[in-house]
Amino acid sequence: GGMRFTRAYCANPLCVPSRTSIFTGRYPHEHGKQINETRQIDADEFPNIGMVLRKAGYTTGYFGKWHLPYPFKKSTADKSGYDQTFDALDFEKAAPTIEFIEKNRSKPFFVVFSLMNPHNICQYGRSQPLPDGDIGEVPPAEKCPPAPANLEKAKNQSDALEALWQARLRAKFQDTDKRMFAPLELWGADDWRKYRWAYYRMIKLADKQMGKVLSTLRELKLENDTVVIFTADHGDGIGAHRWAQKNMFYDECARIPFIISQKGTTKTGTSEFLVNNGLDIMPTICDYAGVSAPPKCKGLSLRQIAEGASPAQKRQYVACSTHFVQDLREDGTPIDMQGRMIRTENFKYY
Repeated sequence: GGMRFTRAYCANPLCVPSRTSIFTGRYPHEHGKQINETRQIDADEFPNIGMVLRKAGYTTGYFGKWHLPYPFKKSTADKSGYDQTFDALDFEKAAPTIEFIEKNRSKPFFVVFSLMNPHNICQYGRSQPLPDGDIGEVPPAEKCPPAPANLEKAKNQSDALEALWQARLRAKFQDTDKRMFAPLELWGADDWRKYRWAYYRMIKLADKQMGKVLSTLRELKLENDTVVIFTADHGDGIGAHRWAQKNMFYDECARIPFIISQKGTTKTGTSEFLVNNGLDIMPTICDYAGVSAPPKCKGLSLRQIAEGASPAQKRQYVACSTHFVQDLREDGTPIDMQGRMIRTENFKYY
């Protein structure tokens, strides 16, 4: 029912760096998070969205996956940015979120509903239990989605990408013999078809939980007064170029879903405007909330586009960065390779 931005990219296709950018409106090279580590950053220099809106008089709640460089558990609202926080398995998050909305329905509120799925595809690739919801038995390959058209690695793949791909074959999970990533070199097309089926089932589980929250807004007649932004911190390779998980600049990993919806206000449709969700969410939310974004934020408010108007300016490109540190070289030493991507309207350079 809202405006779907079809060319939206994350600031870094890895959880913590991407989420830190989403909630601060700053590039990873600014806030310093390029890998998955959550040592605290300076909240005065990098206030998160919750902090900005609390200061403006909003009641704030955060329910679900955190992965941010601010205190969370046993923390105060001043330090986390949120008056109420809660994390558990996906199917346990909707109830307290709904309770928060019902309790604060008559005043300005900002709530984050942060689901883990479909991130459990990592566990599926390692043949581990799926903690955030059972997807059932995977059917025969012929009943699964087709393998991607770009299943095979690109011809003349760069030496850097090939080194990373080979390193994935050596990566082990937490000092065990379990593969950290799916057995990329062993899987055939049928295996990737089953992988994609599992991924979409996890998305369906997430949809079900989001539906509960959206139904609450409808039942409480809050749809016209509530802006809903739907996005993700990164994607998954789902077999493209025989890649599983994230941490790559392939579109499957770096391009993310992005929808802005407010009943009676936003237009229903699509926009090809280039979006960096790590930069643009902060100013967009601040625009709707009627508050100023932190002065060092470099993103753009997407409100005007979401409501059907032409963008005030044409964005020439979005930039994305990452550090490849989860894998091992052939001699056993960690890979410490950095990556950068520039995405224009028609081209991608990395």
